[in-house]
This record gives sequence, structure tokens and C-alpha cells, in this order.
Amino acid sequence: MDAEDSDPARDQSGANDDSELSESSGDKQPEESSGKRKGGSKNGGRKKKKKASGALDMATVEGQLASDPGLSLEDAKLQAKREYNRQNAARARVRNKEMVEDLQKKVAFLTKRTEDLQRENEVLHAQVKVL
Repeated sequence: MDAEDSDPARDQSGANDDSELSESSGDKQPEESSGKRKGGSKNGGRKKKKKASGALDMATVEGQLASDPGLSLEDAKLQAKREYNRQNAARARVRNKEMVEDLQKKVAFLTKRTEDLQRENEVLHAQVKVL
């Protein structure tokens, strides 16, 4: 059986990518997200990766039984479920780490932007006082 599994790496086509920056009055600002995903595929915009034809998928009952023929069906189901959950947890940790890094970049950008605007505001206030 040729099993497919979703790739933990995000689709590089830009699906729901808020980290893109747009030009606006000479300053770069993060794009606003509408909260909706682009590319309405059922796998959330992630690419699927085919496994090698000889590789066992340990997240399936068949894979568990093939690796340990003495395993009962119930134990194979339980082990397959645990392996599936282990793989999903690893992918979730990668996604969360990417999200935190992206948010840290946004915070740094917005902090710098705030400081720049405050300096510009001080200069403009000084000019108004002169007038």
C-alpha cells in the first residue's frame, strides 16, 4: 500500500503567509490577514509527500503488523495510533516554533516602527513650536 503523509513544511506558495511585507509610503509593514486560508485544498495548503514504496508506515495497523507479526490486532491499532499522534505532535511543534519565530520578527519590526514614528513625531512637534 502506497501511503501519503502531509509534509510538516508549509506550502511555499504563500498560503496564509502573514510574514510578507508590502511597500507603503516608503516603510515596510506586515500585511493584514483576513483570517482565511488561501488555496482551499482539504490539506490546509500543505504539500503531500509520498513515501518510498518499500518504506513501512508505522502509523498504520498494517505497518505495525508487518514490523511485529506476533502483535495482536488491538495492540497494533494502539501502537499505530500512538505513532500517528507522535508524528502529529512533532509536526505541531515545528509549526508552533515557526509561528513563534514569525511573531518575534513582527514584534521586532513593529517595535522599531513605533520608535521611528515617535522620533518623527518629536521632530514634527518641534517644527510646530518653531512656527
